[in-house]
Amino acid sequence: MTTESLNSAIKHYIQNPAFRAPQSLHQSNPWHRPLVFDEQTINGLKAIDSYDEITTANGYLLNKVLFSIYEQRTIFLANNKLNEQQRTDFEQFYRRDSQAQGMQMMFALENKVFDFLFNDIEKRDWQQEDLVQVLVDSVKHEDQCELGLDKVLNDIEHKHLSTQMYLLHKASDFLTEGSAMPKSLCGSAGEIHMSLMKIFMDEYGSGDMTRKHSQLFKRAMCSAGLSDQPHTYHEDYLPASLMMTNYFHYVCDTPEHFFRYLGALYFAEATTVEFFTKLRDNFKSNDPEGQLDLEYFEEHIVVDQKHRDIALQELVVASLERYGNDVAQQIYEGFETFRRLAISASIALNQQIYFADSVLSAVKTDRSEALNNAKTLTLEGQNKAFAAQIAQQEMTLLVSAGQLEVSAGNGAATVLSTGNYLTIPAGRLYRMRAANQQNCTIQITR
Repeated sequence: MTTESLNSAIKHYIQNPAFRAPQSLHQSNPWHRPLVFDEQTINGLKAIDSYDEITTANGYLLNKVLFSIYEQRTIFLANNKLNEQQRTDFEQFYRRDSQAQGMQMMFALENKVFDFLFNDIEKRDWQQEDLVQVLVDSVKHEDQCELGLDKVLNDIEHKHLSTQMYLLHKASDFLTEGSAMPKSLCGSAGEIHMSLMKIFMDEYGSGDMTRKHSQLFKRAMCSAGLSDQPHTYHEDYLPASLMMTNYFHYVCDTPEHFFRYLGALYFAEATTVEFFTKLRDNFKSNDPEGQLDLEYFEEHIVVDQKHRDIALQELVVASLERYGNDVAQQIYEGFETFRRLAISASIALNQQIYFADSVLSAVKTDRSEALNNAKTLTLEGQNKAFAAQIAQQEMTLLVSAGQLEVSAGNGAATVLSTGNYLTIPAGRLYRMRAANQQNCTIQITR
């Protein structure tokens, strides 16, 4: 598919009413998936060629559309009888012609999103023992790294942001945890499939709903004052977070990447024990009254000690012993790319938390002060659209008339009054619209 035809296909695909612009802060059902992009961004679509490119408007467009395509093949059911709007969204989201449009674009989108990941990975003539040692040593290094969220917590003024934003930005995956994995369980892979099934059964609580990992995460969300409905915070998801979720869909659903999936799975399972131990302690330090339900993290600290052994011995080592060093490079590439994606997502989240903290601390200035070389923009009060976008470059805005409603990917919105100003760094996700359905004028410099 050429870039021009892909651009045209995306424009047609996002016309589905289920992808309409949001008119509220949160989504009321998991079938309303806003995909709102200006024509300039779509026309400028290009392949992601570096980790820095993930956090651009282009990286956001690619990953957000791809995420919707993957999840149109995933069942989401309501807890109760659907109302009229929910029924309409359900039917529109799962329309077969919309799914067909998505499937036609999927391979082209995957190429643009994921191809760069494997290009700069070292190519080596691996021996089994060398690869295993490299993987184990890398996990040990990750275990010893400091938790970046600790510094964030110390730096920010509004401490609640660190916990809440971590949870809601992981919700794109954790509230449906294990959903991509069944794609890798089809077919015939002998004992390797059986070992994968052991991990999958734990993810799904071995049939006990109270032990299902996504159910435990729902309790964590509720205890932090957040919604536990899947994709309530769809418009808050960062592109780097979406890319991690998409990556597992990609390697699980593509047989040629099966051994890359095993490498990625080993990294995910092996590093969770120490990481979640540090994360749990961070959450506790910010929760003096003990209100947070941390069983999700406690469960992983225990069960992933078993999972990392299964992933290493029964998946990685077993594959090397059965198929030889032919698969070693793929295992390493899967491990290393997911390691880098995890770092990228962690950095992006920490930067977004800092930005959200600055939004809550937006300062006031004299109304007569104007930004130099500013462009004046009037937001119509009757336009209720509240879609997320990514700042392509640093921008400073001053509210010169009316009030501005701003969301910074923190699950909430802040109203800036006349005289307030805000700097939005490049790569940060934000949403803005006129508050109280009254026109708002802002001055913007880039």
